[in-house]
Amino acid sequence: MDNQKILDVMAEVNGKAAEREELVEYIAIALLAKKNLFILGDTGQAKS
Repeated sequence: MDNQKILDVMAEVNGKAAEREELVEYIAIALLAKKNLFILGDTGQAKS
């Protein structure tokens, strides 16, 4: 997968998920690195 395609997918997801740019970036990094991502936060923070 090339860089531009990854950036395009991230931009599309960011367009649909308000105020989640940083989380989308972390998820992309975890997917590319084939590692798990643990998201910790308070109840009601839309982690799932």
